[in-house]
Amino acid sequence: MAITAKELAKELGVSPAAVSIALNGRTGISEKKRQIILEAAESAGLRRDSRKTPVSPVIHLVIFKKHGMVYGDTPFFSALLEGVSAQVSESGCRLQVSYFYAAQDDKEQLQGIASSDCAGILLLATEMEYEDLCCFMALKLPVVILDSFFENAPFDSVVINNVQGAVQAVEYLLACGHRHLGHIRSSVEISNFYERHIGCLKGVKDCVEGGRCTLDTIFTGSTHETAYRDMNRYLEENPVLPTAFFADNDIIAGGCMRALREHGYNIPEDVSIVGFDDVPTANVGFPGLTTVNVPKEYLGKFAVQKLLERIRSKEPTPTTKTCVNTALVIRDTVKRL
Repeated sequence: MAITAKELAKELGVSPAAVSIALNGRTGISEKKRQIILEAAESAGLRRDSRKTPVSPVIHLVIFKKHGMVYGDTPFFSALLEGVSAQVSESGCRLQVSYFYAAQDDKEQLQGIASSDCAGILLLATEMEYEDLCCFMALKLPVVILDSFFENAPFDSVVINNVQGAVQAVEYLLACGHRHLGHIRSSVEISNFYERHIGCLKGVKDCVEGGRCTLDTIFTGSTHETAYRDMNRYLEENPVLPTAFFADNDIIAGGCMRALREHGYNIPEDVSIVGFDDVPTANVGFPGLTTVNVPKEYLGKFAVQKLLERIRSKEPTPTTKTCVNTALVIRDTVKRL
């Protein structure tokens, strides 16, 4: 008579959960441990019941953290992941989430994903660089990159149209009569911030070259506290301020607004500001932040749809880059001059 999974776990000195994971082809244990369990189960006559209803395929969301300065428990990523989860559920699949860290060797973790019932990988690559993709290129699984783009990567990408959004923001400030602008720019090296910088320069290019406006740059980090600190320093060193600022995201804008208020500046009466992302807190309190809306849930849903297309496709097709457009949301932090 075949032993039970619980008895096999006791015999091998592993948890019953590890035996279940191995027998059902799920991730969560090393490949070495999986093989030991499967071989012992085979010898003991313990097999997965072939009469079981087939389990639904798994979409594996891999969140890659290189430095942790961008990705975190923020309103932006919460909404993005809600969109991913909702679309996976609607498609009849299951969602599993793994965190990968640049400082660790993730080969074993990747092998676990590849040997499971994973149908495809959605790779949240906000903090990734091209060299970080190498281990994913070796997988024989469909992969879609979310929130970043790499020119030579053999994967589809779904990204924010950051350039468009930044152009919208600074053109609105110019249309409101502002001619001395400041870009509160994050020094964190990710493509989103770089593209917003390019969009800011593009939006003011004609005006600056024609001598009709000026653009200052204030560097900061990516958090409320670093923005607050760096804006305080800027205010102490610069008695003459731009009349309006464009911040790389709403969190940075919030830190800068706090510093401005503490220095006696009223918003928008004394200085105007526009953010980016349109997180829920942008419309909490007074004044409501004028910002660039990113359809975060839609971004996540569309990336899942793109991955499902790859999973179901029988023929290879060229990779695509999809830019999800933004929209300016006008609230109360910009004054018309």
